[in-house]
Amino acid sequence: MVEQLTNLQASLNILKFTIGLGVLGLPHATKKIGWLPSLLGLPVMALMNVYGIIYAVKAKQKYEAMQDKRSEKGTSRGDESTYLLDGEQSPNGKKGESGLGFFDHLVGCVLGSPAQALCAGCILLGQILTGVAYVRVITESWAHLAKDDSPSAHRVYSMVLTVVLCSLTVAKSLRNIAFISGLGLLTCLWIIGLLMYESAEKLADGSLGTSVRAFAEKPSFSAWYGVTGFAFANFPVAIEVFGEMKDKSSFVMVMGLCQTLVCSLYIAVGSLGYLCYGPVTKDFVLFNFPESTFVSISASVSLSAVLIFSFPVQMHPVYSCVQHFFEDRIHYVVLRCVMVCATVLVSSLFHETAYAMQVAGAICFGIPCLILPVVVYMVLERRPHLLDAALACAILLTGAYGCIACFL
Repeated sequence: MVEQLTNLQASLNILKFTIGLGVLGLPHATKKIGWLPSLLGLPVMALMNVYGIIYAVKAKQKYEAMQDKRSEKGTSRGDESTYLLDGEQSPNGKKGESGLGFFDHLVGCVLGSPAQALCAGCILLGQILTGVAYVRVITESWAHLAKDDSPSAHRVYSMVLTVVLCSLTVAKSLRNIAFISGLGLLTCLWIIGLLMYESAEKLADGSLGTSVRAFAEKPSFSAWYGVTGFAFANFPVAIEVFGEMKDKSSFVMVMGLCQTLVCSLYIAVGSLGYLCYGPVTKDFVLFNFPESTFVSISASVSLSAVLIFSFPVQMHPVYSCVQHFFEDRIHYVVLRCVMVCATVLVSSLFHETAYAMQVAGAICFGIPCLILPVVVYMVLERRPHLLDAALACAILLTGAYGCIACFL
């Protein structure tokens, strides 16, 4: 039986899953469209993310109520789709979900197997790309610290990182990972503190905000959407957290509080980073810090710690899916270590970290978090309220635009 999460543990896991590499790319994303559209757009993205998750939960509750009503009338078809969505055994001995939480199974029950495969595939691909980006940035940070960017040095960094990440695979459940999430949050706050220090230095010498633009000359909304989607994309772990929470009635409150904190932090980091460095803002703002200084060195060390502590939470949906597929035939630590090695190997062959973030954001945020929850809910809720329908259409259009624009 899975140990249930308290509200605090649920909040820590959601916060740490959300706050990671993406927050450091927000200043560069702000540069892409200008500070004013970014300032207005970030709360909209946060709101849509929350409502996408709420629509998924409401769709689950609606579906289960329909199943209960059908059972009471004695009209149940008796197939797997009539079973609840929390992993109970079905008559043929197979579980009704893939290990990614309830939502992909719900999509399969309502929209069919191809839609379920699309949902699960998007979540897995998004999280795998996130893991690849994390590994790549960690090894680049180590190369920056050691001042050795040679291929042989990168092989050493990769081997050391593999050992470190494999040692963290022993934390089996989200409840166990909550402690690691807390450590990651503390180190992330240190990086943000360093950015505030840099801002204060530039404010003192009068250079803060002298070269920024309210609107970019050649705005790239697709790049902004991809990075912000990557930064906000917490749908996979939010669904798992909901399933493991002790008090599920508090889920909406926990999500709302976490998203408010995250959005406030993102606005501050995105704005401060762009104000500091303007048109020369790099893909990850800490690479703008002056080299060989305390700020630069401590930022690189802190970034490595943040991403290492974040890796188990980010990869947890992938771990859960693979473990579900193999059931108990192979020990979970062995499976996770194989996945860690595969992720490190792929990262050594894939060098476009910023592009990986944009694609992961578009895929993992747009399709499973915005488009599918709305479609499933609207199919189940035959007569939605006018406000519900309008909000659902806005979320659907935003998700569709982001997914299409990211690949153009």
